[in-house]
Amino acid sequence: MENEEQKTLLAVPTRIYKVGSILSFNKALQEWQKFAEIKEQETIDYKVVFVGNLLIFVGGWYDSTDAGSDEVYCYNLETKEWSDMPRLLDSREGLCMTQLDNVIYAIGGVSDRYEKLKSVERYNPSIDEWERVANMRTRRVGAAAVALNGKIYVIGGSSQNYLNSMECYDPQTNEWQQCANMTEIRQWCGAAVHKGYIYVLGGMNIKYLDTVERYDPVYDVWTKISSLSVARRSICSFSLDNQLWAIGGQNDGESNVVELYDEENDKWIEQKALPVGGVYDHLWVPTNLANQLTSI
Repeated sequence: MENEEQKTLLAVPTRIYKVGSILSFNKALQEWQKFAEIKEQETIDYKVVFVGNLLIFVGGWYDSTDAGSDEVYCYNLETKEWSDMPRLLDSREGLCMTQLDNVIYAIGGVSDRYEKLKSVERYNPSIDEWERVANMRTRRVGAAAVALNGKIYVIGGSSQNYLNSMECYDPQTNEWQQCANMTEIRQWCGAAVHKGYIYVLGGMNIKYLDTVERYDPVYDVWTKISSLSVARRSICSFSLDNQLWAIGGQNDGESNVVELYDEENDKWIEQKALPVGGVYDHLWVPTNLANQLTSI
């Protein structure tokens, strides 16, 4: 990422009861630290992205009714104010999200009518609207999504059963294409782009998974690599300083495990644990804005 030295890497919790901790990565100490507090939200299992000067919270489900949410709201890091944003066109629990060219894509999930979705919509900040794009080929709940080389890849999840399939969206043609299947079925897996490959980490099918596989978009092929030290789902994964990281997640409880992939020796190495375990979305935020965070 460009100008990483001017940005702070934050991990924002997405399942909060009462109060949660936003974490920041201290590069000098190579450890995660408590950074700010975030108060309980009306929805749970939302997705969080950073656009402009806004932390944007999308979808999820209402703990009070167990129904999917179409709410989108944001916190302005400059004004320190909350505000509502245009609602999703479909309520989405168990959605996946990614950003491509500053446009946010909300993908799949379960509606407030408990319908598994293959619909996809995108939010363009320049026009402040959600608009539909082509549906996926498969209904997916608890899938993972990444952007790579101008396209969006949606991986795994469940429909009638757990899935090992992946499909790719090209915004230039507004079409989805089927890609090679993963070697293993998995829902709620972590996913990251690293050195031109797509990695999927852990997740679950009938059990929590520790397996990891890598996708080569040039040859359309998956390859298994070394397994994680700890099996878990909903891992937050990202590429930092040319290294692949896996933090947090869930197994029998909230995980505080941090692992780093040693590519040369094909093994995962545990690092200093998170100060607070949980499920996180990672965000790069300009340091001057991040430093203003105390409690939101």
